[in-house]
Amino acid sequence: MNLEISRDIVIIQLGVFLTLLAVLNYFVFNPILKILHERNQKGKETFQKAQELSDKTEALAADYEHKKEGYIRQRSEKVEQVKQGLAIHQKEQVEKTRKNLLGQLNQAQREMNQKIQGIQSNLKSETRNLVELVAKKFLAT
Repeated sequence: MNLEISRDIVIIQLGVFLTLLAVLNYFVFNPILKILHERNQKGKETFQKAQELSDKTEALAADYEHKKEGYIRQRSEKVEQVKQGLAIHQKEQVEKTRKNLLGQLNQAQREMNQKIQGIQSNLKSETRNLVELVAKKFLAT
C-alpha cells in the first residue's frame, strides 16, 4: 500500500478546486451576494421611504393641529363677536323700548293732564253756574 500522493495529482486537484471555486464564485456566490446586496439596498430604500412618510405624517399632523387650533381660536373670536354684537343690539333694543315707553308714558300723562284741566275748567264753569244759580235763588227769595 502506497500512500504517496503524486505531485501532479495535487496540482490537478488544486487546479480543479480553484476552477470549481472560480465557477462557483461566478455562478453562485456573486449572484447570491448581488441578490443580498439588492435586498439590503431595497430594505434601506424602503426604510428611508417609511422614514420620509413618517416625517411627512408628523408634519401634516402638526400642521393639522396648528390649523385646528387656529380654527378653534377663530370660532371662539367669532362667537365672542356675535355675543358682543347681540349684547349691544340687546342694549339698543332695551334703550329704544325704554325711550318708546317713556314717550308713551309722557304722552299719556300729557293727555291725562289735558283731561284734568278740561274737567277742572268744566267744574269751575259748572261751579260758577251753580253758585250763580244758588245766589239767584237765594237772593230771589
